[in-house]
Amino acid sequence: MELPLLSPANDLVFLWLFGITGSPKATADFLKAVLEIDTAEPSQLEIADTDARDLAYVDEPFQVRAELTGDDKAIVEIKIPFDRDHARRLSFFNNQLLLNQIEGIEDLSLLKKTVTIGIMNFVHLPLDSKYHNTFSMSSTTLKLTAFSEIHTIELPKLPAEPDGTPLWAWAKFLSARETDDFVAASRLNPIIEETYEELKALSANPVIRTRAEFHSAILPAIRITARRHWIEGKECGLSEALKVTPRYYDEFPN
Repeated sequence: MELPLLSPANDLVFLWLFGITGSPKATADFLKAVLEIDTAEPSQLEIADTDARDLAYVDEPFQVRAELTGDDKAIVEIKIPFDRDHARRLSFFNNQLLLNQIEGIEDLSLLKKTVTIGIMNFVHLPLDSKYHNTFSMSSTTLKLTAFSEIHTIELPKLPAEPDGTPLWAWAKFLSARETDDFVAASRLNPIIEETYEELKALSANPVIRTRAEFHSAILPAIRITARRHWIEGKECGLSEALKVTPRYYDEFPN
């Protein structure tokens, strides 16, 4: 029996498709669709160290890091948050990209735009019907405008029919589970068709398949365990603080 294709919205599969073994054409075309720019050609894209962690490390989702070196200079991170709590940290991740540049820099005009893209398999903004939202941050103090962007792509909100944007085809591909959906997306973009063929090859590789399925299964369990320990630690710390606080006020009443 033929096994179903791996989900391209699995963060480890996405890393293989757009970072480790994937074609720079796919990454460049996807970024052009998300950022709505015309200059993101493969020759102007440097896929950075996509993830320095060992692929067996599963405490956090993997991400693809890239740098646009053309006219639209930017440092980009593409993430696939596993839940809403992790999605809320997209601004934190984006700030880290900016701070890493600021440290030691003398000329702020050399700062590159930082872009964080979150691809979500769940609804993150329930009061908004759009599947793609962009949030820009600027600073009047630094005299920079729109130096930081966060993009959210909520796959469950994707319209059933094409909306006339290049991003729809990529979102259709990422959310696809059935062959018909993959084919529908591939027909709209030859680069997606090439990525679809790459996905077939990855899905047929037993080693990659095992790693991707294991990663997808074990990550939620690890996060649940970690969150339980965090709550227990918080409760323990609060309990100890309540024990100490009355003694503090007894010793230092004023």
